[in-house]
Amino acid sequence: MSKKLLMNIALLAFGAAAMMYIVGTNDRKLSELADMFWLPIPLGILALGAAFRKKEEQQS
Repeated sequence: MSKKLLMNIALLAFGAAAMMYIVGTNDRKLSELADMFWLPIPLGILALGAAFRKKEEQQS
């Protein structure tokens, strides 16, 4: 996957977590979102790790 795509996935995951927290704390009917806001964060961390991973050189 390209670095740009992985960075976009990470940005979307962190943005989704922030929005879930904000909406969940402001609306009592959607309070479950505030309880589960952390769920997209591991996806964002994995995407960032993959985006900044250095490719190993092949030895032959």
